[in-house]
Amino acid sequence: MRLKAILLGTTALSIIGAPVAVQAGGMDWAGFYAGVGAVRLIEGVMYEGGTPYTLENATPVTIEGFAGYNSVMGNLLLGAEVNVLAANFQEVGFPDWHFQGIVDLRGKVGYAGDGWSAYVLGGYSVGRFDLSGLEGSICGYNIGAGVSVMVTDNLFVGAELVQRQMSGGTSAGKKKVKSVSLDSQSRTISAKVGFLFD
Repeated sequence: MRLKAILLGTTALSIIGAPVAVQAGGMDWAGFYAGVGAVRLIEGVMYEGGTPYTLENATPVTIEGFAGYNSVMGNLLLGAEVNVLAANFQEVGFPDWHFQGIVDLRGKVGYAGDGWSAYVLGGYSVGRFDLSGLEGSICGYNIGAGVSVMVTDNLFVGAELVQRQMSGGTSAGKKKVKSVSLDSQSRTISAKVGFLFD
């Protein structure tokens, strides 16, 4: 009788403990995270006064830094992120016409799996550029998609494809010195590595 009670107790503990063990072994994407990435422009054009100028990479890759927060409800992933891109992009034939940097403020929604996640993103972009010493600002929107894979409990790697559509004009300090209208379309691909904080 005593042996039977011990066996029943052991079985009950195993049944109760089994779901806990599964949950503890699952990868959780919720929380704050930060990281860096290597970005390459795969397509880009800037319109100055209606004239198109092709954009190219000034260096093989451009560095970016990002930080954000993920909320997970079941398998639904919701997040908000700040992405700062050095944007080493210049116009073909006019290397002194180049971007100085782009900041993306974006939200994302996607699927959080066990050890991986996939999402779409969108938000606001603002950047700075230099036209032969004449500086200006440009802003607009960004849309894209990405996927991430957990390497350890906290370290993850990923890839993103992002498209930006922006417009703006030139200025020098607070005084506008030249009326130049600019529109920019660009598409970038990036490889990312990040850390998810507990």
